[in-house]
This record gives sequence, structure tokens and C-alpha cells, in this order.
Amino acid sequence: MFNRGYGGMGFDDLEKTLVGYGIAIGLAVIATIVLVILLYVMILPKSKNGKLNKFFQWVHDYFHMKKLYIESVLRFFFIFGTIFGLCIGFFFMFVGKPPIIGGLLIMLITFITNRLVFEFNMMLILLVKNTMEINNRLNNKGGDLSFADQSGFTEKFSQVATTAASAASAAASAAAASASNSVQNANAPADGAVCPSCGKPVTPGTKFCMVCGTKIPQ
Repeated sequence: MFNRGYGGMGFDDLEKTLVGYGIAIGLAVIATIVLVILLYVMILPKSKNGKLNKFFQWVHDYFHMKKLYIESVLRFFFIFGTIFGLCIGFFFMFVGKPPIIGGLLIMLITFITNRLVFEFNMMLILLVKNTMEINNRLNNKGGDLSFADQSGFTEKFSQVATTAASAASAAASAAAASASNSVQNANAPADGAVCPSCGKPVTPGTKFCMVCGTKIPQ
């Protein structure tokens, strides 16, 4: 008389059922671990994007949250709830007390409430979508925050630095040459007399060059 368990099921049958559930849960855990590892290795890496077939590309995009399905779901419930409210308000116009006013109030409240709730949810979704788009652009183009990690940045910076150093060196050389010419022009005699041998300037009236000793023609 005590061989029946919960819901009319025998204890032996209940035990077998629980064991079966336990085995099913264990197998599900093992299968889940294996599938997650395969996803992370073969499908989810960003390097696989665009190289997969249509189904696995959809799986890649699905787990990377590239599309928000909640927008379509909310839109469906918004349309369904609005039409349902208008319909039930219309039929309540014939059964309420007073019939017409009650139905009209239901239609009006449903129409406005559904619209406001949907707009509020869409504002939140739009905020999330804009954030996702900004993150995708930064990841695809490097962004202002990660420009130092780009392979071409170091090369371009090196080229700019080399060009700037060359320009500075050329400017310094030109300044030094200009200063030297200014000194030579300042030390040169007014009449422009120079030694015929070494080319050094000589003072007017000097008979011999003070550098090489050559006789200066008068």
C-alpha cells in the first residue's frame, strides 16, 4: 500500500526519473563546455569575421551583439498592444456603462500609453546602439585613443622627426655661414684690397701680406 510516490508514481520510477535527469544535466554541462570552447576557438575570434559561411557568420554576429533583436520585439509588442487596445475599446463601446465613453477612454489611454512606453524604450535602445557604433568605429579605425598602437604611427612619427631635424640642421648651417660672411665683410678693407697669393684682406698702404709675406703691389 506504500509503493506509490508523488503523483501516483512509484518510488522506483521516481528514482529512475531523477537519475535520468541527473545524467541529462551532466551531459548537458559537458556538451556546453565543449561547444563554448569550439565557439571561442573557431567562430568568435575577430580574425574570423567575414571568413565564415552564412550560418557561422550569423552565429559570430549574434554572440558579438552586432544587431539588437529587442528593437524588433518591442516594435511587435507595441503594434500588437496598440491594435488590441483599439479593438477592445471599440467592442467595449457596446457593452460598457456608459458604453461609448468607457470604450473611447480605453482606446485613448491604450494608444497614448503604448506610444510613450515604446518611445522611452527606443530612446534607451538608441543610446546603446550609438555606443556600440562608436566602439566599432574605434576598433576598426584605431581611434584617437589607440593611435599609438598603430603600426604606421611610429614610422610616420620617425619620418616627421627626421625631417624636422634635417630642417633644423640646415637652418643652423645657414645661420653660421651668414654669421661668418658678416664677420669677413666686417673685417674686409673698405677698398677691397686682398693679397694676390693667399687672398687675405690687407690694409691699404701695406707693402707685405701679414699672413704669407707676399709683396703687395701698390
